[in-house]
Amino acid sequence: MSAYAGIVLLDLVYLAVGAAVLAGMGVARTLRAQLLHAGLALVTGWALVGTAASMLLTAGLAASVWQILLVAATFVTTALLLARRIPSRPARLLGSAAGFQTWAAVAGAAVLVVYLEALFWLSRFAQPSAWDAWSFWLPKAKSIVYFGGLDTSGGGFTSFANSDYPPFAPAVESLAFRFAGEVRTDVLPVQHWILAVGFFGALAVLLARRVPQWLLWPSLALLALMPGFTRLVGSSLADEPLSMLVALAGVCAALWLLDDDARVVGLAGLFLVAATLLKNEGLLYALLIAMLLALVARGRRLIVPAALAAASVLAIVPWKLWLSANDIPVNAAYDPADLLRPRYLADRSDRLWTALADVPGYFVSWDAWLVALPLALVLAVAVVRVRPRLTAFVVGTVAIGLAGNLAVYWVSREPIGWYISTTADRTSATLAVFCAAVVPLLAAEALRPRRMSAG
Repeated sequence: MSAYAGIVLLDLVYLAVGAAVLAGMGVARTLRAQLLHAGLALVTGWALVGTAASMLLTAGLAASVWQILLVAATFVTTALLLARRIPSRPARLLGSAAGFQTWAAVAGAAVLVVYLEALFWLSRFAQPSAWDAWSFWLPKAKSIVYFGGLDTSGGGFTSFANSDYPPFAPAVESLAFRFAGEVRTDVLPVQHWILAVGFFGALAVLLARRVPQWLLWPSLALLALMPGFTRLVGSSLADEPLSMLVALAGVCAALWLLDDDARVVGLAGLFLVAATLLKNEGLLYALLIAMLLALVARGRRLIVPAALAAASVLAIVPWKLWLSANDIPVNAAYDPADLLRPRYLADRSDRLWTALADVPGYFVSWDAWLVALPLALVLAVAVVRVRPRLTAFVVGTVAIGLAGNLAVYWVSREPIGWYISTTADRTSATLAVFCAAVVPLLAAEALRPRRMSAG
């Protein structure tokens, strides 16, 4: 079996797990529904299997092929058993309109397809080239294969920089190596391309619940054409999957605010757990989304954001216990606890002014994220009278996300100029992709007839 055939097999495992989960939730049980939800099924399965692989590794296992296949079979069996008890409630997707709207939808979809095809050929002959990828992300993934799991000896998992980062990203890269049959980094860009296609498919089917096709596809094309996004796909940097997971979780959370559909918030929880196990910042974004949902939710709905926060915290506990048991030091770049030290902050006020002057420009950079963030804010303000909770959620995510980014540079122990110049283009990705993902939803709500009730 060729290496690329192994990659296809791995993605079929992801697809089977995700399809079974969506069937179990009552979202997609017919053949037509499964085809429409294929992208969502792929990323759902990837998030679930990646989470399981992280837990297996933390438990001292190797996350080998047979273990992953056993876990996948367990997921599929459990989901299909649930399907016998949970009634089918397929989501109603908005159809196409006539006239220019049809042409707008076709044009947007065509741009997206052409972009994805070009990105495929770029990925087919590419290698990960980012410094962080080669300095610690890829070596960690290789060590999982070579050492049969997480190893703390020389050359093992903890030998590389940021040894306290959760294991999700190296875990899924190691699965690509295992299914490919050898440690070949040239197969990774194609695997990342497949996940990017799934990401767009997932956004399309989620947003199609409330966004008309003529608005949906041009918006997705705009997201795809963001130069910063193109640079991330296939980079093997954790910022790539983190931005996708947070964007999907954010869209699901926004849909829950509008429709009160427990199934989409269940998907949000799954994506946030995966994000938590991807990078230290993942837990912060998970808690941010949960906190904002709690602030704008009403009555008994408070249990939902509480459950999201609890799931993310519980997911990271095994990893924290593993770090403690193996005496692994935390990342020395910054300590969030320093935010509670007024004297320390005052002594570093010059760093805050530098961050305020330099960092926001990365979020609104035309050659990275186009107009995603300012457009999302403008549209959020435009719907404040009819969708105040949606406005609060989007504006709050942007404001707190940006403030958190600035706070890291403020308390960090790294030279401020160097730290911003080497990280801000990546750390801005999660918030920018989130904004691009919610733009079509905000635009659709702004154009919706005003007879709709506010929510």
